[in-house]
Amino acid sequence: MIHPLINCNYGIGSDTTFGVLQRLPAYKSIERASAVVIAIGVNDMKYRSNEDILHNYSVIADQIPKNIPVIFSAILPLDEEVREECQGRNQNRIKRLNFKLEELTKISTNLFFVNAGQLLVDAKGNLADKFHDGDGIHLNSQGNAIWIQQLQKAIKNAQQKNSADAKKPHFN
Repeated sequence: MIHPLINCNYGIGSDTTFGVLQRLPAYKSIERASAVVIAIGVNDMKYRSNEDILHNYSVIADQIPKNIPVIFSAILPLDEEVREECQGRNQNRIKRLNFKLEELTKISTNLFFVNAGQLLVDAKGNLADKFHDGDGIHLNSQGNAIWIQQLQKAIKNAQQKNSADAKKPHFN
């Protein structure tokens, strides 16, 4: 029997990792979640260093129960040709931050990383015109379909790994 996917979206426009940290204790449904997806950070780049953003990611991960898989989505690429002023956001910085975020996810067996960015870029490495809504940042329906497909695969893999790890004998 296939069970429908039930989810809660706590996304807030223009949100940052700091905002997530402020609200995370109120999200009691996380304790019952089969997985948590964290897709935040591009707005932080206007206000915070990569080190501060990574620190916030780490604190977010620490606040989620260790028996729940946490999938961190990479910060997606921008179309720098559309956005003259990216307010501290650019492809090179995004790549460096994503590299460090992926490294962060390797510190715990319940943390996972998914990067759909390589499926969304043009030959120059920018977010392809056909995948954004014209502003160079926000995905359109076609871009979202690709991103969601990658998230769904990552969620399934994380849940399977988490289930397999839970069945392994633990010796003290």
